[in-house]
Amino acid sequence: MDNSSNFEEKMQEYEKRISVLEAAQQEHKNNAPALSCEEYKSIAASMAKLECDGLITCGDYFEDFVGISFRKFFELQPKALEVLINQINTCEDLTIKNELQSFIDNLKTVNKLMYDIVENRPFFENLVSFLWELEKARKYYSKNLTLFSK
Repeated sequence: MDNSSNFEEKMQEYEKRISVLEAAQQEHKNNAPALSCEEYKSIAASMAKLECDGLITCGDYFEDFVGISFRKFFELQPKALEVLINQINTCEDLTIKNELQSFIDNLKTVNKLMYDIVENRPFFENLVSFLWELEKARKYYSKNLTLFSK
């Protein structure tokens, strides 16, 4: 009976170990990037060759282009222009007048750029997803390659 109890304890211990290993394997699968190591290395090498591998860690920069709203800017722009035009008309300093006029003249370019950002939101969403996957792969494979090389 003592052997039976000892055997039972060992079986429970093995089952616990197996459960822990299965959980670790599942977590490993859940954290794995969409790109294989070979795919990541190929893309990273191509980006390095083109000297744009710094983009791999820039997903958060382009993420701002996805969720940005210019609504308040466009709502307030007519009133702001009215104030600026009044300032131009009443200001006697020619340098300030020229700077304000230059600002107003450049609004066309700024508005077009802002429109393009919003209009191309799907492109930025794809770019952000791609860059986040590259970053995830970079972290994942560099960590795992380090672990396995020891």
